[in-house]
Amino acid sequence: MSPMHPLVSRVLLMAGLIFAGWLLRRIGALDRRRTSWTSRIMVDILFPVLVFRQMLLSVNPSNLHTILHFSVLGCMMLGAGFGTAALVHRLSGTTAHRRTFLFCGMMPNWIFLPLAIVEPILGSTGVTIVIFFNIPMQFVLWTFCVRLLRGRMRGAHVIRMLVFNPGLLAAVSGLVMALLLPDQVDSVSQTVAGNAFFQAMYWVGWLTIPASLIILGSHIAGVEPGADNARADLIRILPIRLLVAPLLFLTGLLALHALGWTLDDDQRFVLLLISSMPVALNCSIFVDRFGGDHSLAAHAVFASTLLAFASVPLMVWAMNAIAGCFL
Repeated sequence: MSPMHPLVSRVLLMAGLIFAGWLLRRIGALDRRRTSWTSRIMVDILFPVLVFRQMLLSVNPSNLHTILHFSVLGCMMLGAGFGTAALVHRLSGTTAHRRTFLFCGMMPNWIFLPLAIVEPILGSTGVTIVIFFNIPMQFVLWTFCVRLLRGRMRGAHVIRMLVFNPGLLAAVSGLVMALLLPDQVDSVSQTVAGNAFFQAMYWVGWLTIPASLIILGSHIAGVEPGADNARADLIRILPIRLLVAPLLFLTGLLALHALGWTLDDDQRFVLLLISSMPVALNCSIFVDRFGGDHSLAAHAVFASTLLAFASVPLMVWAMNAIAGCFL
């Protein structure tokens, strides 16, 4: 199957769900209050269930080192986007909400789109790589990224918002149970009740994907058309996310290779694919949940996702070609 086929299918499906959310907002089925309430359900329930199940069934002591390696690479990937966005925001003189601008510039869609693309190309190997990369990304999302959106937090408020939140608790509990109780988890999953429980978690968790798209469509329908300065801010974010950050990440991979850190071909392909992804689907959801300019975030997600149809295949092809010359 051509690598373009799953990407085209995914973009068409996403467009349909985004339009559904836009239509629901236009006819009044989703107003601002209902959209915010649904956003909270997705962030606090659906997404954590997905994270918990993935960690529980994918992590074991033998592959923990791979997750640790991906932690370093994930921070490097996010750092490329964050640093570029911070520099552009400072030098361009934009009046865009700084924390939202940085969040959108640094945060690629690291799980939803990549899973849909790598599964028909690499099979279970590609899916496993995406899931393992998701683990450290969850810790960064629910700590650094939440703090970035919330601004300054001190004392008990830091503990409450950065530690005792559903997403981080799901990540920590799933990781601990997978590492300390692997036999018990496997035994439970083999029973009828246990299998039904894991299947239920699977369906609840994967509601995150369509729910996030529908909520995104509602956010887009609820904002006024962008002013000239808003469009200018969007034009600044898109090349950061789709062009500059992936190239900086590739430069980091080449530097690590020169120092003796190697990746196999599948890992390199998946990581380069993730680095070239558009703004994460849940960016507008998190901005609405934890603070920021949700209009800018929603438009950045929408526009970058549409542009990704052309940019992602070209970027991945070009970066793999460059990497092949040096690795």
